Parts: sequence; C-alpha cells; structure tokens
Amino acid sequence: MQAQLTQQGSISVFIPKAHHRFILGKGAENLKSLERKTGAKISVPKINPDANAEDEPITITGAKEAMQGTVRKMTLKIS
Repeated sequence: MQAQLTQQGSISVFIPKAHHRFILGKGAENLKSLERKTGAKISVPKINPDANAEDEPITITGAKEAMQGTVRKMTLKIS
C-alpha cells in the first residue's frame, strides 16, 4: 500500500474589506460552504474600522490543492 503525502500550509490573501461580506455571506454561510467544498480552513479578520484594507489579510490553511481551490472560488465571489 502506498500513501500519498499532501503538502499542508497556509497563505494570506489580501482582499479589500468591502468585499469580505461576499466571502462571509449571511450568517457566514458562504464561508462555511467554501470550507466544506474545498477542505481548507478560512480565517477572515474581524472588522476593525481603524485598520487599512491591507492590514489584515484573509488566511487560508490546508492542503495545497485546497488552498488553490479556495482562492479561485473566493475570486469568483468578489468579481
């Protein structure tokens, strides 16, 4: 039997705060759905009115393929 290793890691994605609501969705349903579909863990920073849009990135953690799929799906949601 041969086991296949999956590369794990995390990436930070800078998305303007005005678009975070599209990633989250009502009651964070979009976020939960993305996590279920991709298998990645997504961390969206809490709203901080004093911070700039680039100050707090969205962090995606998981397998390389899951992270790539999550970035693609997030890009589609905000475009």
